[in-house]
Amino acid sequence: MSSMKLALHVLWSACWTGLPAKLGLALLMMAMGSMHLEHMMGVAFLFLLTTPVSLLSVPALQGLADLHLGEGAGLGILFVLCIPIDMWAVGLAARTVFIERLKVEPQGSFGVRLWGLLVLAGGFYVTLLWLIEGLVTGIGKDLAHWFMELEMMKGLPVAERIGVELMIWGSISTISLVILLAVGLKIAGAIIQREAAKAAPLSESYQHLVTRWDLMRIPADQTLMLTSVTAAGVLLIFVFWGAMPVTTPHPHQDYKKPEVKAAPHVKPADRIAKGEKVLAQVESQVVALEARQAELEAEKQKGKPKPQAKEKASAKSDGAKGPAQPAAPQAAKP
Repeated sequence: MSSMKLALHVLWSACWTGLPAKLGLALLMMAMGSMHLEHMMGVAFLFLLTTPVSLLSVPALQGLADLHLGEGAGLGILFVLCIPIDMWAVGLAARTVFIERLKVEPQGSFGVRLWGLLVLAGGFYVTLLWLIEGLVTGIGKDLAHWFMELEMMKGLPVAERIGVELMIWGSISTISLVILLAVGLKIAGAIIQREAAKAAPLSESYQHLVTRWDLMRIPADQTLMLTSVTAAGVLLIFVFWGAMPVTTPHPHQDYKKPEVKAAPHVKPADRIAKGEKVLAQVESQVVALEARQAELEAEKQKGKPKPQAKEKASAKSDGAKGPAQPAAPQAAKP
């Protein structure tokens, strides 16, 4: 097996084996208010927390690259508490890979020794990777900015300019990161291969190996393991319950709350009686309006003359005037 593939098998399994416990501790520290991460440092914190070989790189990056993950004593306590978790995860993952893939049996305190070697190498290489990646990313951004200032690129809209610029420096940064990670896996694989060379080969049959894998997964005292896991879960619940009020937002003690009077109790009978009263008032107003309208219509009918009487009156007035006389003719001009 190649060194890169061997390192990927061990480190990938160790990463996901210890990550749940690390995340639980991180959430506990944040709930207790002893750790506050800086803005835009969440991804960097997760990267350094997830990697089981980046313990020594954190103080190195803080001194060399001016890395400031956050504030509070919880950060240091968290990384210290992650040491036994990483030792156990690396030892378990490496032992499983050695027995299953390489058919060798590691001897002695194999996990602690392998973790120590990987941490020493990772403390140097992760710091170097961080510095090189930051330098390459800065160069890529400058190159992208220079390319976008060319005459042929000035006519692009703003959205397209942002997309092209991001693609240029993002591609450069991604390619360099992949290369650096491959080199790091190569170094870690060489360390693991050297430890594998010291292990004794297994002479057991495949059936015995399967039995050993099953026994490694199943604890000898299942009742004790179930009790301990349940007790640890209950303890964490009480710790979270006791720590959460520290970070729960609450008004300041000098803040004066406005006095809010409680709304009166609603009585259905009173509401129904009030509604019936309003309906009766509206009904009486409608009746009064209808009566007034009827009176106005009656007054209009009384004051309006009948059509036959109007015709007779107009005929009498025409007869009294007599027939119309023709106009006198005008004298003709000579």
